[in-house]
Amino acid sequence: GGQPVDLVIEFDDKLIGVVYDKFGEDTKMLRAQEHKCVATVKVQISPTFWGWLFQFGKQMRILSPTNLIEEYRNMIREFIADTEKERKFLEYLEKNFCEKAKNSIVRNMTKNAKKEN
Repeated sequence: GGQPVDLVIEFDDKLIGVVYDKFGEDTKMLRAQEHKCVATVKVQISPTFWGWLFQFGKQMRILSPTNLIEEYRNMIREFIADTEKERKFLEYLEKNFCEKAKNSIVRNMTKNAKKEN
């Protein structure tokens, strides 16, 4: 990661404890709506941070800075595109290969993906 960034997040109030656990008990929060809170937190943007944020789905979102909102949206778009490609590929396998061949293809793809990582 790079330098720490001030990030404004909005989250469901049931995540107050989670935000305190991540950023500290002295994190200042404001009630934004009946069941929503907003906080400004200092984060180092990294894959670990993105994983932490994504686990909450629609319960948490970035309000600023704009460049991180865009980065977040781009990651979501890429995930959706990858998922759609995978779905189409699996449909293709389903239509064109017997069960044994499909299993072999998927097994080989999994082995190759592990080697790349």
